Amino acid sequence: MSLHASARQVVEVAYRAAASTDWLAEVTRAAAGILSRGRGMIAFEYTMGRTDVPAVHPPITRDLSVARANEMVSGALATMPVSMIGRLFARPSRTVQSSTEVLCPGRPLASVSKLLGQQLATIGAGDCIAINLRAPSGRGIVLGGLCAEVTTLSRDERRASSLAARHLEGALRLRDVRAVETADAAAFALVRAPGIVGDVARALASGAAQKYLAIELGLPPGSVYRYIELLKAETGLASTVHLVAALREALPEALPQAHRPTLAVLSASEREVIEGALRGLTSREIAELRGSSSRTVENLLASAYRRLGVASRKELAARFGG
Repeated sequence: MSLHASARQVVEVAYRAAASTDWLAEVTRAAAGILSRGRGMIAFEYTMGRTDVPAVHPPITRDLSVARANEMVSGALATMPVSMIGRLFARPSRTVQSSTEVLCPGRPLASVSKLLGQQLATIGAGDCIAINLRAPSGRGIVLGGLCAEVTTLSRDERRASSLAARHLEGALRLRDVRAVETADAAAFALVRAPGIVGDVARALASGAAQKYLAIELGLPPGSVYRYIELLKAETGLASTVHLVAALREALPEALPQAHRPTLAVLSASEREVIEGALRGLTSREIAELRGSSSRTVENLLASAYRRLGVASRKELAARFGG
């Protein structure tokens, strides 16, 4: 199969399989005609957390043992300068980005990626020609083939690789859109769910602090975090921040106006300060009327906001001020 035909096959598979859970495995098989150089294929997903080093997921291999793949990846990361790791795996600011790299895991001083669009030095045996896809979420994919012998890349090979990389970007964006749609649908169902799971989802959506959820919902200490992990699994979201954002977005749609929290859910103190806020009084003015401190009033307002499912005086006035 020609390089051009191989690139077209990668494009076709990338979009066709975008909804499949085996997407990466299918793309790896299709990309063998472009990236394979006689020593097998490797592909893995990674996640960038708070550190500069990616958390690498179990690799997918073709004509290569998983043990060898793990050894190669860990060796490359161990010998690569931190600044280079930061450049290779940095999160793009807006959309999915790709680059085609040559990684040299066996040579510490040569563990510098070279863009295929530039003039390349000779690629050594054991080096890996890889497409690196990075998403703003911190998730990414590396898809590459190991060279069995010393080689150089022709202009046609660089073009085929660039074509595949561009369309893999598009397919990954499509996957992200579908993942967001799935997460939104799951979040909508969760904030309407009965029982403890629904209570935790609604409390998170209303802005309740995680450390106080157990007290507010009458749950055993530490159990809230287990429920949050369950919610993340249901939505497919890895980050608690993204989970809360999805739940907050779903809450107004899921709760009809007649079933949204009313002032009756507030304690006497919370209702007193909320009524003052609805009258347009400042926290200091409410404090003077109550004979308390402004800090106490702010704490009561924050607690009342959580119970009512609002985030500001503006939202409070929009819901109860009419």
